[in-house]
Amino acid sequence: MKKLLYILIFFLFSLTSSYASKTDEIKKINEMFINGYITENECADLKYDVWKEFFPDSAYSCKNLKQKKITKKEIKTLDEVLTFGKSYKEVGQVTLDSKKYSIFSKKDSDGSDNKERKYLAFINYDNNGIKKEQFFIIYYDDRTNYQRLIDPNDVKKNRWSTTDRFDDGWYERRVVFLKKNDLGNRNTLYGKWFDREEQKWLWGVFIDKKDDKETCWMVFGYNSNDLGSEDCFGSKVSNERKNFLFNQAKKYSSEAENYFYFLKDLENTYYAKISGQNIDEKIYVFDYKWNGKKITKNEYCKKALESKLDKFEPEKFASRCSDLNINIANKNNPSDIENEKKLLAEEKKKLDLERQKIEEEKRKLEKEKQKLAKKIKERNEIEKLYPFGSGTGFLTSSGNNANIITNFHVIDNCDEVIVLHKGNRIKSKIYAVDRTNDMAILKAKINGSKVFPVASDDVQLLEDIIIAGFPLGKEVSANVKVTKGSVSSLAGFGDNSSNFQTDAALNQGNSGGPIINDKGNVVGVAVATWIEEGVQGVHFGIKSSTLRSFAKSNNISFNTPRIAKLTNKELGELITEATVYLECQMTKAKIEKILEEEDKAEKAKNN
Repeated sequence: MKKLLYILIFFLFSLTSSYASKTDEIKKINEMFINGYITENECADLKYDVWKEFFPDSAYSCKNLKQKKITKKEIKTLDEVLTFGKSYKEVGQVTLDSKKYSIFSKKDSDGSDNKERKYLAFINYDNNGIKKEQFFIIYYDDRTNYQRLIDPNDVKKNRWSTTDRFDDGWYERRVVFLKKNDLGNRNTLYGKWFDREEQKWLWGVFIDKKDDKETCWMVFGYNSNDLGSEDCFGSKVSNERKNFLFNQAKKYSSEAENYFYFLKDLENTYYAKISGQNIDEKIYVFDYKWNGKKITKNEYCKKALESKLDKFEPEKFASRCSDLNINIANKNNPSDIENEKKLLAEEKKKLDLERQKIEEEKRKLEKEKQKLAKKIKERNEIEKLYPFGSGTGFLTSSGNNANIITNFHVIDNCDEVIVLHKGNRIKSKIYAVDRTNDMAILKAKINGSKVFPVASDDVQLLEDIIIAGFPLGKEVSANVKVTKGSVSSLAGFGDNSSNFQTDAALNQGNSGGPIINDKGNVVGVAVATWIEEGVQGVHFGIKSSTLRSFAKSNNISFNTPRIAKLTNKELGELITEATVYLECQMTKAKIEKILEEEDKAEKAKNN
């Protein structure tokens, strides 16, 4: 939707300027048809594509145009008016598009048929006398070749080439890019050939003859829907390869055609300079036709004026009708001026309507954009996570896949669990859970310098223990806190043999924290406190043997327990480094649902 809006805005700003450029496009299309590059139907279709945004209901035709008919040798051309010696000699200079070209001529008989050929080289130099561009026109008896070198300082490298043939060969014109030693280490032509019999362009990739290897078409076709190929290298060409080569041929032929037009301009400009007339005025002869019917020159020029040919193709109109004064006479006719004003008024009206449509589309798009933004905001709000509950965990390994032990009830219903370690907030993933024994294993990317080993043996009655964690979350402080006590029973609530009882204080937020001995080995996991009026100092932990069984069933191993006791300083460093704060995050909707259920439960209890 956003991309479409940008396109419409760009179109609005470019609309008026694009109209002015349409006449140039029409002129180019006419030239392509006159020069035989496109068929009459293609010419009409291209004109419709140019004007359809302004005049969608109009029809266009190219029947009034006559394709150029070559009458070579009727008059003199550059190869006949210039002198050609056996070595290159500068014969003149010409300037085109603010660039000066030096022109050199030469002739030889070193071609494939040993017939004479004449060269013209057009070279543009920089201020240091180094070649920047080099073009060639090569005149043969039966064809003319136009070339542009990819490297102006090396005539043996690749080049763009257009050949006009005057014999009865299968193609009239070839527009290609020649790659030396390309496919199969042979010279390869990428481009298009104008089929003389079919009167349409054939695109393809053609491999030239080398040694005992004959020529071969890697791909050929009049369009991309019907591509053929020959077995050039002993294997069938895939459809994907055919399409790729076909597109390469179209790309290179377009480049070569542009260079051909430029070189033709150089040729015509220099001919005009030395002869005083344009080369195309003599080489090409026009019949005066309108809609395919031959008419007189006077009739043709009147119809051309009525159809605005003088406006859309001024150069063509001037070349055919300038001697009749018909253009000036009709321009002074008031009725024609009024008609011109009416036409412009109609065109302006159409443009205004088009602008109104675009403005309306912009307004619709803006509304859609606002609706979409609102939906995105609502969705983001629904998916937004909020902290709701906390607990404690402890590291038993470090690295990109570190293990964190905690209680299941700490992470139950959490949409995401954030681990706070040394000031860093780290996302974790739930790896395994044991709902029965209230345990869970998380995975996270944490590089800690210390981790807890887990004791091999369970605690003993009256054994001194230390509990680490974050009781009451961060309400008291964000630092880890410890309580000390001893083991007061080897069974938990209801004679649960997987737990033990301790008199070391446990508060909300301690859940999931490590219970360790004086060696720094984990002997239990803090799990619960008996909260009842008249009951104090009854707290429970999960035994290390239960934790080990849970970890083993999930392919988790622990470091070897320590044998020697740790100093208080060492115990403090271990607890600080390897005990982590866990933040449970949920969506707003889930939090509201939990609070609602708790409220119902509280009301039911009071009733």
